[in-house]
Amino acid sequence: MSFFGYFTYYQQLTRARLPLLLAVNGFAVLAQMGAAAALFSALSQFGVESSSPGRIMRAMSAIFEFFGLFSQSSRIAAILSFATLAFAASSAAMMLSMLLTAKMQSEILVRIQPEGMERLVESDYEHFQTQNVGKISNVLVQQIKVVAQSFKLYSDIMLNSLFAFFYIIGAFAVEPFLCVALIALGAPLFKLVRLVNRKSQEISVKNVNENSRMNAIIIQSISNLKYLKATSSYRMILPKIRQSSEKLASYIMGVAFWSALGSHATTPFAIGVISLLVYWQIVWLERPISAALLAMGLLYAAAQKVMAIPSSYQKFLVSAASIQIYESFMGELKSNAESLTPDNNAHCVQPDFRGAICLKDVSFRYRSAKDDVLRSVSLKIEPNSSVAFVGGSGAGKSTVVNLITGLLKPSSGQISLSGTDYRTLDMNALRENIGYVTQESVIFNASVSDNISLWSAPYDSSRAAIEEASSLAHADIFIKAMPEGYKTLLGDNGINISGGQRQRISIARELFRKTPLLILDEATSALDSETEKIIHDSIEEFKGRKTLIIIAHRLATIKSCDIIYVLDGGRVLESGSYETLCSMNGKFREMIEMQKLRS
Repeated sequence: MSFFGYFTYYQQLTRARLPLLLAVNGFAVLAQMGAAAALFSALSQFGVESSSPGRIMRAMSAIFEFFGLFSQSSRIAAILSFATLAFAASSAAMMLSMLLTAKMQSEILVRIQPEGMERLVESDYEHFQTQNVGKISNVLVQQIKVVAQSFKLYSDIMLNSLFAFFYIIGAFAVEPFLCVALIALGAPLFKLVRLVNRKSQEISVKNVNENSRMNAIIIQSISNLKYLKATSSYRMILPKIRQSSEKLASYIMGVAFWSALGSHATTPFAIGVISLLVYWQIVWLERPISAALLAMGLLYAAAQKVMAIPSSYQKFLVSAASIQIYESFMGELKSNAESLTPDNNAHCVQPDFRGAICLKDVSFRYRSAKDDVLRSVSLKIEPNSSVAFVGGSGAGKSTVVNLITGLLKPSSGQISLSGTDYRTLDMNALRENIGYVTQESVIFNASVSDNISLWSAPYDSSRAAIEEASSLAHADIFIKAMPEGYKTLLGDNGINISGGQRQRISIARELFRKTPLLILDEATSALDSETEKIIHDSIEEFKGRKTLIIIAHRLATIKSCDIIYVLDGGRVLESGSYETLCSMNGKFREMIEMQKLRS
């Protein structure tokens, strides 16, 4: 993306308010130049240089005569007053510019961070499963902040460019030949600047990508710290972290080198050229010293701004790498966005859970796989019934649940609810009516009440509903025993409570939502027998009141289910009640015998 391309980019992010920022900065630089011209005129009035620049002095004399200022003292007073007011106006405009820049920068962050998270949630779940968690975390947390901060760097470049432009125009008005010569002699600098910019951008992109890889390693290591520490396997991880750190260090040095070259190597050359031209102007051409000094002052001021641009631009290029990563990530999510409404503009149907969920000849294959995970699965889940799915690892149990929630779409076959094809349903409305408790408890670093209500309502206004859900989940007793009851903070992933307590809070959350369908995906498999029984008793209370879908590892916990589907190799091998399956001497009976032997 070119520099002007970024202007269009920030125009969109700031809702087309960049011209306002440019106008404020333009006013500031014009006010400064007016003050500088006034001060120079004041020096001329004192007789510093009798042959001062004709254009400026003629204009000032015309203004003095228009306002009836003929004495030197009145002219000096007017000039100094104007210069003071002009500098004050310029300072006020610069302050306003800083405030506008900060406001726009903060608004960019407020806009793109929720947008990024929303785009992620709305992306296709199958695509999400293939992504690197460290990369996603890095983009949505770190790189988005850098994108917002880059606006400040871009506005600094615009401001310096604007000042430099007007200073050069002013110098050109005083000594045109001097300015043309300076631009001609300074042309070689542009090649160096372009080389520095290209190298900096290349290294910055590598730096951002390596940061994503480093984040992924660290996040995964922290998540699995217990295992790594208990087995001393962390020794295998540390070399990868060290290798990534060394790469990052080399990239940091590379960016520093090219930034230093762009920021400081050009300054002596620029000042030398200006000094040489002024000397030539005064000594060889015998031009008035006042004109040369004024032109030199303006050119020096322009050079200061021009020299500040490469430094800001180097920093901006580092940020530009983050913009590229962020936009690439967002584009990827957009191209893999999930369709939440029916295709072909068909009528969007609201889900009706009063009828059965039916899978008819459903097969599913991941896009990156060669074989089907499910093969011609047909089954029926009646409303307010309890249904269990059992089978070995990779049998397809979780895939069936992901299809029922609409997270995955069948490769072939049909899923329907109350006779309505899933493809015509409003997916958001469908999922809003599904409760889901997984093996890994979903606990946020928030209060108990916020974990149950998911911030949908303050505790004081929804106390009765929260406590009712907690009571049904057999969680109210231990919650009330906590130091601050329902206002107790649970910490990251509920670190300060037991696994059984975390699961009961997760169940309470789904009961608080009052969904007609509740899915329990091996929700008790990692718990001890006593805790499992408590949670099992909680689930039993919902029978006949909700549709229950249970994925279970311990078969004893599904004895009371209305129907059990036995999956093997992506197919429904057997189905029926617990007693029926036991009497069939098939796969289910074999699984029961195996569990008895293990116990």
